[in-house]
Amino acid sequence: MVTLILWETNYSLMPTDPEERMKLIQSQIEMTKKAVDSGQIKMWGISPGGGSGFSVTEGDAKEIFAGTAMYAPYTKFVVKPMLSIDEVIDVMKGMQR
Repeated sequence: MVTLILWETNYSLMPTDPEERMKLIQSQIEMTKKAVDSGQIKMWGISPGGGSGFSVTEGDAKEIFAGTAMYAPYTKFVVKPMLSIDEVIDVMKGMQR
C-alpha cells in the first residue's frame, strides 16, 4: 500500500550549536538519500522554507516504523495510508453488489 508521510522538524530538540546542528542534519540527509537510492522511499521533498516536507513509500507498517524511528525525536511524522485509483474503483464496484 502506498503511504504518504508528512514530516516536520522538531526545532525545540535541535542542537543550538550550529556545527552540531549541521552534523545532525547532514547525517539525516545521508540516511534519507540512502533510502531514496535503494527504493525504500519512492518520493521525497522538502518545503523551500525548510523544516517540513513529505515522503512516499510502499513499505509495510513495520518498515515505516523502523524508518521513521531513525529520525526520532528530531522529526515529527504523520503517516497516512493511501489508496490508488484502481483500489478505489475496486471498492466502489464491491459496494454495488
